[in-house]
Amino acid sequence: YRSDMDGPQDARDLIEPMERRLDQEQDQEDVDRLALLLEMGQLAATHLIDPTRALEYLNQARSVGAGASDLLEPLEILVERSAEDVRLLSLLRSIYHEVGAWDRYVETGRVEAGLTPEPKQSANILFEVATVLEDEVEDLDKACGLYDRAMALDRGFAQGVVERLRRVLVKEPGRKSALRLLKKIYRQDRDGEALLELLEAEEAVVTDQGRRVELLVEMAEVCTHQVGRPDR
Repeated sequence: YRSDMDGPQDARDLIEPMERRLDQEQDQEDVDRLALLLEMGQLAATHLIDPTRALEYLNQARSVGAGASDLLEPLEILVERSAEDVRLLSLLRSIYHEVGAWDRYVETGRVEAGLTPEPKQSANILFEVATVLEDEVEDLDKACGLYDRAMALDRGFAQGVVERLRRVLVKEPGRKSALRLLKKIYRQDRDGEALLELLEAEEAVVTDQGRRVELLVEMAEVCTHQVGRPDR
C-alpha cells in the first residue's frame, strides 16, 4: 500500500494519529469516518503482523457504509497473510457472496469449514456453500458431495437437504446425483416408504431396460424387508 514504508512501526506511526482523529471527532460525517477507517484497515492489513486490528477497522468501516468492493482488497491481503484465521475467512466469504464471486466463495467456504472446530458450525458452512454450488454455480454433483459432508457432521441438516433434493427431482426426475443422495438418506433413516416411493419414481422415467430390472428387484427387496409388504 505504501512502498516507502519500512515495516509495522511505520504503519503504527501513521495509524495512531488517525485513531486519535476518530476518537476526537465522534460527530464527523460517516463519509469522513469511512475514508479514515478504510485507510487504516488497508495499512494494517498490509503492514501489521496481527490481523485483529485490521479486522476491527474493516468491520467498523462496514458498519458506517463500506461496500463489498471497498473491503475486498484488504481482506484478500489479510487472508493471504493469515490463511487459517476463520474470522477473516468468514468475512471474506460474505463479501464474495455480495459481489457474486461464486467460485471464490466456494473455495473460501471449503477452507473455512475445514478450519472450524465445532461440527455444527462447520456443517452449516458446508450447507451454505452447497446451496451456492447448487443455485449459483449450478453444479449439483459437487453440491451433493458437500450436503453429504454436512450431514456427516450434523444429522440435523438432513431435512433441509431432503427438501432441496426433492425440489430438484420435481424438475429433473432422473437426476442421478439427487437420487443417489436421497436413497442414502432414506436408507440411513430406515424410511422404507420414502425409499420405495423414490425408487418407483425413478423406475417410471428410466429408459434403460437393464436399469429398470435392477430397480424392480430393489423395490421388491424394500417391500419385503423394510415396508413389510412383499405383495405390493
